Amino acid sequence: MARSIWAVGGTVVAIMIAGVPGAAQRPTLKTDHALRDGGVSMPPGGWIDYCAHTASDPACRAARKPDLRPGDVIPLDEARWNQIEQIHAELTKIEQTDEKRMDDHWVVARTSGDCEDIALAGREKLIAAGFPRRAVRLTTALTEDGDRHVVVTVDGIRDATLDTWVLDNRSTRVTSWRKLEDSGYRFLTRQAPSGPYWVSLKGPDGKRLS
Repeated sequence: MARSIWAVGGTVVAIMIAGVPGAAQRPTLKTDHALRDGGVSMPPGGWIDYCAHTASDPACRAARKPDLRPGDVIPLDEARWNQIEQIHAELTKIEQTDEKRMDDHWVVARTSGDCEDIALAGREKLIAAGFPRRAVRLTTALTEDGDRHVVVTVDGIRDATLDTWVLDNRSTRVTSWRKLEDSGYRFLTRQAPSGPYWVSLKGPDGKRLS
């Protein structure tokens, strides 16, 4: 994929549970491993281009200033989890192309595409399945080989654990960001909960990841 400009920046915005259909009250948490949002960051160059030619995407509509209210967190019951796994399985069937051009063009993958195109497809599928836009976010990382990579993430509660769950076309299963980090991934930035903005990332302890 393209080696675009990826920058990071400063202020912490905590994650909270937002009301979603079927969530009568905040679930009791045993542990909280979810990623935290940091300050406003430079979006990937391909995202800027995507928004330039995809004005219909609500995430591309700029407000006067970034909306950094906490993103949504989804209670992941068995039905919701099965939806995520099914969508991830669909993403792994999309043929990945070897995209190395500097003028990389982000589009939603249908039958083939590079990592960001596949991540866009995952984001589209999750939103179409009823997941709130503020809970479904494109996220950038470096792989264990140091390659730039894009995945789609969902902050959700499963088995009383709040975590950031990753749909990665390089992985066979939906997994926690922590397991990917243990395998050599380095997470960098993700979409802000709304608008075209991106934010840096912090771990559950509030320390900046990049």
